[in-house]
Amino acid sequence: MVSFKGLLQNTFLLFVLFYTAQIQANTLKNGDTIIFFGDSITALGVTKTGYITLLNQAIKKAYPRKNITLIGAGISGNTVIDLAKRLQRDVLQAYPDLVVVYTGVNDIWLAGRTIPKQQFSQQLAKIVWQIKKKGADVILVTPAVMGERHYGENRFDKALDEYATMTKNIAKQTHSRVVDLRKLFISYIKRHNVNNQSMGLLTRDAVHFNEEGNKLLARALMKVILDAQP
Repeated sequence: MVSFKGLLQNTFLLFVLFYTAQIQANTLKNGDTIIFFGDSITALGVTKTGYITLLNQAIKKAYPRKNITLIGAGISGNTVIDLAKRLQRDVLQAYPDLVVVYTGVNDIWLAGRTIPKQQFSQQLAKIVWQIKKKGADVILVTPAVMGERHYGENRFDKALDEYATMTKNIAKQTHSRVVDLRKLFISYIKRHNVNNQSMGLLTRDAVHFNEEGNKLLARALMKVILDAQP
């Protein structure tokens, strides 16, 4: 007999199997390489319960006969400026087919240092165009949360809204796909944070994702990666 706990543990893979049964089989090609480019959230994505690990498991289930490579290229503390500096070394020279770019949290605040909005927007757009020039597709992920209290009660909510909006605008301008993770996290917190706690629902420290946060991002990315082009 399958336990209820066991069913919960397999929820993510069940979602994948249900979803992929409804899509075309050629959305990912044999030999494709997907690079995840970002900061510490991306760096943690390759851990045992990280979203990149979950995606890798899900893609292997969905496409057992295709050799799809997922590479994590996250470095703790990185801002969009740092990503621009290491783009050639860590992304372009690997000739990826798809790059998932996730930045914004450190750009808003890192030891009191903020990347101005105009500079953030210009640098992120430049990164996307350089990737596309090499023939790869791009998915942008909006910064999610810095604190899980109810919307408007966290110190950086306004800034996160602004940088998320810029990220979505750049996706539109560059004809890239986007995962609006900020919107997804806010919706989840609104439904589940009955005690208005500052962390613990989707993050372990108000910023970096716990198991549930990783699953939410993995599901969202799985859907966007396997959907048709925008």
